[in-house]
Amino acid sequence: MRMTTSLLALALAAVSFGAHAGVGTTQVSSGPLSPIGGTTLVDFDSLTPAGISYSGGNIVSGSSSGVYAAPPGDLSKYLTVGPSTPATATFGGAGATYFGFLLGSPDGYNSVSFTDSKGLVTTLTGSQLVTGTIPPIGADGNQGNQLYFSAWSSAGTTFKSVTFNSTSYAMETDNHSFILAAVPEPETYAMMLAGLGLVGFAARRRGKKAA
Repeated sequence: MRMTTSLLALALAAVSFGAHAGVGTTQVSSGPLSPIGGTTLVDFDSLTPAGISYSGGNIVSGSSSGVYAAPPGDLSKYLTVGPSTPATATFGGAGATYFGFLLGSPDGYNSVSFTDSKGLVTTLTGSQLVTGTIPPIGADGNQGNQLYFSAWSSAGTTFKSVTFNSTSYAMETDNHSFILAAVPEPETYAMMLAGLGLVGFAARRRGKKAA
């Protein structure tokens, strides 16, 4: 990874990954925080909020030459993963409809895998994660580069987990944000069951008349 003192300003850009199961629209912005309102923040400095849990990876601060480098201007703790230390964020409840994260010094050997509520997995490589940055940046490990990647689940699905992988050292990420899918209230379930019962009753009546 090479060092540079300049930060690239990234304009908002949207990219469609509609062909990928589970991942619908994505957006790339300059960071360091999600541009989307109404999200829950995971900053790795305080207790992990309800609705999400983490396994794997390492929580660090600062930089270690040849091992990991803090995202530009990031003086706080952040998550880093290497070839033997992937990290997975798992969502509770019905899953998440939105997930975003800051990515520092993106590399081609980095990847992020989204597992949806149907069990399908979408993996985006480091090169795909930088798609849409303005001006364009490469997935070349430049320590002066960072981006904020936002992803929304496809219609009819939610994200159940997101896994960060790197086949070399390292992948650095911070300021995760998510929006959980709404869980229907018990009254809603009751109304749905009642509606299904009425549909079934009507179908039986039509069957009897036809006979």
